Amino acid sequence: MRIRQLLFALFLAASLVQAVPAAPEEGGKVATADGARIHYQRAGAGDAMLLIPGWSFSGEIFARQIEFFAKSYDVIAIDPRGQGKSSKGAAGNSYRSHGADLAAVVAELGLGKAHWIGWSWGCYDIFSYVRQFGPARVQTFVCLDEPPLGWSADPQEWAGVSTLEGLAALYRGVADNRRAFLDGFVPWMVTRPLTDVEREELVEMSLQTPEHVAVALAADGMLADYSTEAEMLDRLAPTFFIIREEMESVAAPWMARRMPNTRTLFKGGHMMFWEFPQEINAAIAEFLQSARNAAPDGPLQ
Repeated sequence: MRIRQLLFALFLAASLVQAVPAAPEEGGKVATADGARIHYQRAGAGDAMLLIPGWSFSGEIFARQIEFFAKSYDVIAIDPRGQGKSSKGAAGNSYRSHGADLAAVVAELGLGKAHWIGWSWGCYDIFSYVRQFGPARVQTFVCLDEPPLGWSADPQEWAGVSTLEGLAALYRGVADNRRAFLDGFVPWMVTRPLTDVEREELVEMSLQTPEHVAVALAADGMLADYSTEAEMLDRLAPTFFIIREEMESVAAPWMARRMPNTRTLFKGGHMMFWEFPQEINAAIAEFLQSARNAAPDGPLQ
């Protein structure tokens, strides 16, 4: 009888443990000096990890990364100005402002060093922050598929756009009929056919960004050059670039020449972290652990 009671008690205790819900996600908005309000969602505990999405998307694009990394990190996914639930005013729609907004978030949340992860032009938010405020708070840096150079006609350069015709076509696509542009752009970002539901969810997430913001950020991003900041981070912090496979022939030699200390992985398409979350999360986790192990003074602070 006592054995049965003991087994029942153990079973009940296990059931209660499993029934405890996960800690709810936190979130809020940070006010900037010019009055904008930057939305973020937050989950987990540990070293800080900042997730910054690309052009016109919100932090919700990182749902699988938030779920995975919140088990070990204090994950903060940001909606950049003009995107998601952040302010969508007429002013400040540039990557310079996005970098300053990140500084406001870091200060408001009292963050020290953090792991910075950007996707697409979200990497420009981070480069802009480094340009304005320096790399002291960058513990590690991960860039998901974005060259530091917006455009260049030099065939030796790894750039987002390589011809003036391509530059004009991209701008006109965004400015003239963004819905039609997104209907082509969203499927291009992955290597498999999207379901109708997936495609519509992604398009609608992008369309949360008003047209005036989308056009301004597109023009700024296409003409950006953050090569100096990328090379600085290569020298001063553990860095990892995960790049879509089709760019390997041009990106690999550029990285070897300009960012020789940076780890690279070529995988999938532009949104590989969304399409292959398990593989990409595992690769980032292993990179972070390697950086921690290699820190001269033990665990990164």
